[in-house]
Amino acid sequence: MTDYIRPLQQLSRSDEPSFGGKSANLGELLAADIPVPPGFAISTEAFHAFVHDAGLEDRISGALAGVSPGDVDAIGRASHAI
Repeated sequence: MTDYIRPLQQLSRSDEPSFGGKSANLGELLAADIPVPPGFAISTEAFHAFVHDAGLEDRISGALAGVSPGDVDAIGRASHAI
């Protein structure tokens, strides 16, 4: 479970795929001694584990079925359903 959470000061640009660009960049700023408020990041793997453990995969897939990336209204409806 601790692999899901990491302090910002332990992140670098190489962690972007797992922890997102903002968190990775904050880690880079901290490494450069630029003041950043203390914090932590939660991995994308944690999100996927939550979705799986909560049994939400089918609900999400169903809500997104047939939704086109450019159809903002359909995306909004799917988001609300999820």
